[in-house]
Amino acid sequence: MNETDKFDEDDKEFENDKKEGFYQPDSHPESQAETIRKSSLAYGAVTVLIVGILLFMAIGWAIDKYFHTTPWGIVVGIIFGAIVGFYQFIRLTSEE
Repeated sequence: MNETDKFDEDDKEFENDKKEGFYQPDSHPESQAETIRKSSLAYGAVTVLIVGILLFMAIGWAIDKYFHTTPWGIVVGIIFGAIVGFYQFIRLTSEE
C-alpha cells in the first residue's frame, strides 16, 4: 500500500463519518484577525504582569538604597507589584 492509497482511504473514512453525523465542523470559525487579537491580548496581559512586578521591585530597591532598609523595600515592592500586576492581568483578560 503506497501513501496515495492511504490518503484515499482516509478521505473515504472522512466522507463516511460526515454522512453518519460524526463530523461536525465549527459553524463559526474565527477569522485570522480575531485570532491575532486574542493572542495579542494574552501577550499584553503577561507583559503587564511581569513589568508590574519588575517595576515595583526596582522602586523598592531604590527605596532600600536611599533609606538603608534592605531587604524590606524590595519585598514590599515585589508584593505590591504582584498585586498591581495581577489586577491588570485580570482586568485585561476579562475584557471580551
